[in-house]
Amino acid sequence: MGEEPGNTSGQNQNDDEPKAAAGAEGDAEFSTEPVPGTEAESETPAEKLAGEDEDSEEDLLRLFVGPNADKFIRIYQAQQAKKAGMSFNWAVLIAALPWLFYRKLYLTGLGVLLLPMALLYVFPAIPNGALTGLSVALVMVANAYYVGVALRQIKKLKALNLPREELHERLKKSGGTSPIGAAIGGVIVAALLALMIYGLTNDDLPGCDDATVRDLAEELVIDVLGTEDLRLRNFTPVASDTDMPEQEVVRNICSFRVELDDEQLDIYLAVTWQDKIEGLFQVQLGESPEALM
Repeated sequence: MGEEPGNTSGQNQNDDEPKAAAGAEGDAEFSTEPVPGTEAESETPAEKLAGEDEDSEEDLLRLFVGPNADKFIRIYQAQQAKKAGMSFNWAVLIAALPWLFYRKLYLTGLGVLLLPMALLYVFPAIPNGALTGLSVALVMVANAYYVGVALRQIKKLKALNLPREELHERLKKSGGTSPIGAAIGGVIVAALLALMIYGLTNDDLPGCDDATVRDLAEELVIDVLGTEDLRLRNFTPVASDTDMPEQEVVRNICSFRVELDDEQLDIYLAVTWQDKIEGLFQVQLGESPEALM
């Protein structure tokens, strides 16, 4: 009789333990907190670290661009949002070639340099407004174009499956900036400007050493003699006529020798202005200086 309360108490304690365990399992099933041993903790620390170290396209773009990357990142974000993504580039407006070389866009820079020359050669009468329009277009699309070039290069390097550190180094090397390139671009622009200024200010009549004068003389001789089997040599200045009030040369007379088979001919030529304002001159042939005066 004295042991029954103890047995009853012990039985009640044993019955409560399974219930408590069952309650814990029920709480775990509907709980949002991860329980040790479940799939929520199946991701290893190495996988978590790899996920944290993975670079986004924007991170790689920033690495490729280098200095002043923020404005290019804004353009990239605008493009991702399906917006225009264009902006005005003052550097391109002032010095397009140095900026392109500074950003290592060497082939693009050469294209920008040669395209106007090619257009003027093919279409001499092309209006200035067309070239101005090309310049304005370049100023507006230069930044977006650079972002496009950068993204293509990033995609190309990522396709190589390089280690992360090597990928970063390759991006820095292929992208970034080149002060030396900018300096080279500046020298090219300065040289072209000097040639333009010289061409605009130099209104001297060409002489015997001018290549165009010699080419025109050769064409005239071939036309007169009816053969191309000849050589022109020994171009020598003979006389120059001047406009006395201004002391400006209005005629240059030269002599040269034509070698035709075994025969040699001494011929004279005169260079005179055809249209001085346009810089056009003409060449005439004669048997003596007096015949050209």
